[in-house]
Amino acid sequence: MAVDQRDPRMTSGPDAYAGEAEIHDHLRRRLTQQDVGFFLDVVRDSGGPLLELASGTGRLLLPLAREVASAVGVDNSPAMLRECEQRRAGHGLDEQVELVLGDIRTIRLGRRFRTVVIGGQSLAFMHSDEDLFAALETVRAHLEPDGVLAAAMPVPRFEELAQSQHQLKLVDDFVAEDGRRTVVWNYSFADPVRQLATLRRIIEVLDDDGVVVERRHVVHEMTFRYPGELRRLLQGAGFTLKEVYGGYDRRPFDSSAQHFVWIAVPS
Repeated sequence: MAVDQRDPRMTSGPDAYAGEAEIHDHLRRRLTQQDVGFFLDVVRDSGGPLLELASGTGRLLLPLAREVASAVGVDNSPAMLRECEQRRAGHGLDEQVELVLGDIRTIRLGRRFRTVVIGGQSLAFMHSDEDLFAALETVRAHLEPDGVLAAAMPVPRFEELAQSQHQLKLVDDFVAEDGRRTVVWNYSFADPVRQLATLRRIIEVLDDDGVVVERRHVVHEMTFRYPGELRRLLQGAGFTLKEVYGGYDRRPFDSSAQHFVWIAVPS
């Protein structure tokens, strides 16, 4: 099943993930250890069909798709979807998983799903309330009346980020799937007033002598909202929070929570 571009209006221009799609899952491996089990439980409880918005390389989509008869992943990065397409074949899910190139604020597939998932920190790329409302309207347009939305966002810790910002930080040093030694650095800074974090990721490929033979820079801007804001925006978009947790292990949400994790239903 080929990648299907249904919403080309919002997918022109540079691909923000072109420089890191191949190593994305490696960089997210710690998160994968935390969140896949949570989302698997949600899908097993609520059933399919399944829609993941901002599905990327299929880090969540592919293991979740094994629990349902059909699944769709939407993402606006051609590079990420190419990675997912290759991995989909390796998982034997070509006929079960459809991939769509499109913007989660505007995509309309013309069908409804029992479960909608938004994983990672994808909603942080919705920089304005209008953007976030548009993404949530997409969820409502595709969710069955008794369906569920499962999603999460990191809880902003700008005071912690301030201690390490404007410093080059070694993230990882590993041998990639293509056999090349890869070193990843982060350089970040934050604007707590705008709740905006800017991450410059520097990806270096080294030869056997440790000489850099390739270097790529990837820049991401992320808007982090506090849990109270997210509650208000979700309710304003017509959702009722059914379950709220402070982590993917379903711990209670309190002031120590690192993540705001929720399951919501249409109001």
